[in-house]
Amino acid sequence: MIIRITTTTPFPEILRLYAEEKMLALASQKGYRAVFRALTAFVKPNDELLLEHINRQLFIQWRTYLLEVKKVSPETWNNYRRHVFAVLRWCEIQGWDAGITMQSVKQSPLVDRKKKTLDVLGLHEIFRRVEDDKKPIRGVNPGWFWVATMKILYFTGVRRRQLVGLTWGDVDEKRMTILLRAEHSKTKREWSIPLAPALLPVLSELREKTQKALLQNKNRRIRRDDQLLNVCLFHLNNQSPQMTEEHISNAFRRIRETTGYEISAHRFRHTIATKLAKEGDLKELQHLLGHTNLSTTMGYVEADVTRMRTMLGGLSL
Repeated sequence: MIIRITTTTPFPEILRLYAEEKMLALASQKGYRAVFRALTAFVKPNDELLLEHINRQLFIQWRTYLLEVKKVSPETWNNYRRHVFAVLRWCEIQGWDAGITMQSVKQSPLVDRKKKTLDVLGLHEIFRRVEDDKKPIRGVNPGWFWVATMKILYFTGVRRRQLVGLTWGDVDEKRMTILLRAEHSKTKREWSIPLAPALLPVLSELREKTQKALLQNKNRRIRRDDQLLNVCLFHLNNQSPQMTEEHISNAFRRIRETTGYEISAHRFRHTIATKLAKEGDLKELQHLLGHTNLSTTMGYVEADVTRMRTMLGGLSL
């Protein structure tokens, strides 16, 4: 059925219809809503954003505001642009006559910088600070839980969405694998990654404390479909039944503010990818990270300065 979109259709309704037709995952829907909240705040801060408010000049002004005033990264602007264009193209298919050429609003050129990674010494300092019971970081407790979370991120390279989607049934200690299921994958694929031996004691402690919390709070044992990492179990006053991506982001924000170390879930992913790219087996790394294209994996390959120095040493005049 063709949905007639008009200039007075509010964007919350448009996003609802768009998500329904495209069968967007909840995480994707949240991303679209965040982008259009930002656009609404710029165009109609105290009112509803309608299609009739959108035009090319306004879109260019929004780009300038984000890049030059809000100082968002070029990657963030390009992400906003991609989300808005996808919805506007869909609106045209549904009968809205755009009457403007939005495609001429260009992406921001990206600066090719080295991937931001974490060093081992810095990580150990973060672990020490998070586990310091004498000076606990507000909102980052229990400390052992968040250290376990960071170690799992470090030794798997999974995204936040995949991390909160892991269940105890996904971990196979006999085969030493972790199943990454399609419903939590950015590419909607399912695959298994190796379970690093270094994670076995981490999972053992996590299982023991999770079991204790379940017995105390719910009088039952761990089930295969229970969330692997669920900080809510360790806070009796927490109304949320499961840990979400927001729990991870909020904890890392507080760690950054307290320790001064730039830390995020994606920075762990960058770290493992950059380290393993030096091993040279890019096809296996591509599978580990779940990249559809090898070119994405190649972005983690860094030039070896020592080898370049050796090459230069062979030059003579």
